[in-house]
Amino acid sequence: MRAWRLLLHVLPAALREAQGGEITAMFARDLAAARGPARVGVIVAAVADLLWNAVLAHVETTTRDLTEVWRSARRAPAFAMSIVAVTALGVGAVTATFSLADHVLVRPLPFAAPDQLVKLWQDQTARGYSRMELSPGNFEDWRRQSTSFQSMSAYAASSMNAMTPDGPVRMDTAQVTAALFETLGVGAALGRTLFAADGATTTTPPVVLSDHLWRSTFAGSVDVLGTTLTLSGTAHVIVGVMPPWFEFPTRDVDLWLPLRFAPADLEDRSNVYLRAVARLRPGVSIAQARADLNAVAAGLARAFPEAND
Repeated sequence: MRAWRLLLHVLPAALREAQGGEITAMFARDLAAARGPARVGVIVAAVADLLWNAVLAHVETTTRDLTEVWRSARRAPAFAMSIVAVTALGVGAVTATFSLADHVLVRPLPFAAPDQLVKLWQDQTARGYSRMELSPGNFEDWRRQSTSFQSMSAYAASSMNAMTPDGPVRMDTAQVTAALFETLGVGAALGRTLFAADGATTTTPPVVLSDHLWRSTFAGSVDVLGTTLTLSGTAHVIVGVMPPWFEFPTRDVDLWLPLRFAPADLEDRSNVYLRAVARLRPGVSIAQARADLNAVAAGLARAFPEAND
């Protein structure tokens, strides 16, 4: 009987309070009158009848509530619209908040061993900036002199005019050092990513396409590899296509091309525009990596005091 009373909660609360005692008494009387296997039949029939009546009761209650809501809305349409608008805003805000929290706090990064990935910043608190982008010269010195990382890579977002089969198009691009894809642990879905040799200024620059650009502009053809794409007047050879889920540094990036440093870029330590990511060596903690880079930065501050104070 305890299980039966719990089952009564499938009924609407008002109906359960009004008729729950009578329904329970009828069930107890039928169950007491039955003997042997007949008791199982009584239980099955009573449960089926209860569930069916619960469905009918909920449908009736919902219909009655909706009818009353409709009548109220017709009597005061402005008030009803304001309620709908507020509810829509509330639902939208909750949905947006959940989506953001899901992507930022819940889902792991879609890269190999994401707990080893770190983002690198320049700290120039003396100038009012606790987190600042890097100069090419500092980045290269950090990469060469630090010992805490398997790989270190830099990138800079930009936009370029591209000559496509459909005419000129403005595209969001990311100029990256060749180690970026190795650092993130991501390979191309078609063709290849970037090699270290791609950074040489004497070679024809390659370009790696995003999946959405490959499908929308090149019809998803595998023959796109080896063809050229002109970006801001310079011909680039298409060497690869990334997986559909790869969106770095933002979901709007259409393609990736090598980040090339001229000698003057490496000399100007005050030209800070690079963002950097690195992969820790196994067993190296954040504290150890920070101490490692602090030692490198101290040497650079002595060597280049004007820009690295």
